[in-house]
Amino acid sequence: MHKAQSIQLSFFAPEAQKIRADVLFSQAFGQDADLVQSNRTPSPEAPFFSLAVGSTDNIDSRVQVQPGRIDLIVAPKEGAAGDSIPLFDVKDNLARVRRSLSNINVEDEKISRVAVLVQLMRIFHTLPEVTAFLLDQADIKIDLSGVSDFNMQLNRRRRLESWGNHEMNRLVTLTENIFQRVQLQFAAPNSGPRPVGINYFGGGVLVDINSAPGHEFIPAGSVARVAEEIMAEMTRFTSSSKPMTLLRETNVD
Repeated sequence: MHKAQSIQLSFFAPEAQKIRADVLFSQAFGQDADLVQSNRTPSPEAPFFSLAVGSTDNIDSRVQVQPGRIDLIVAPKEGAAGDSIPLFDVKDNLARVRRSLSNINVEDEKISRVAVLVQLMRIFHTLPEVTAFLLDQADIKIDLSGVSDFNMQLNRRRRLESWGNHEMNRLVTLTENIFQRVQLQFAAPNSGPRPVGINYFGGGVLVDINSAPGHEFIPAGSVARVAEEIMAEMTRFTSSSKPMTLLRETNVD
């Protein structure tokens, strides 16, 4: 699988509100944001302290600072795929986010965890095709005729070389997804267009690799190293045609 809906890099920081999203956006992506918003107090309608958004080359980039967390998110621009579901290349865009690590400055912040999430997706014409795809991803054989809402989740930890005796979670979740797009169709000559809902069926593989929660902050000067190690593991998982099967490995610490 080499297409994704989104890539997210998150830093968990209890004092995240001190960080300005627009400054971090410029550092991470090398350009000014097209839109910047800020709130003195987050609300359900705007659950963030600050937000910076920008677009380039059919990619939407976002930095969001919310209570306890800083998110850097890249996703394909809505409409970039026409009427289909917008997806983008994982390899190139994950490398882009990975490069941003050398430019952003969070080493002076109290960071308790780092997480990278990639939502891989493949689009099919029917739901049974999705189920068959997900069973193949899990590398298991079972008759699921008539079964709906299939999902499966596995996690296997391994040691973080960059942070003492701490570990990383490597969580892979398989899900069925149904998307609907509305298209305008002409029923007959000289008639006006009418909206028609078109369903798309997606086999989702969410890969979530993160430093396991604990009671310590990542040591000053080590945040980038921890993030880089997690990014390297994410690159390995998303380069595999079947990421969940990598959790079978037993020759890792």
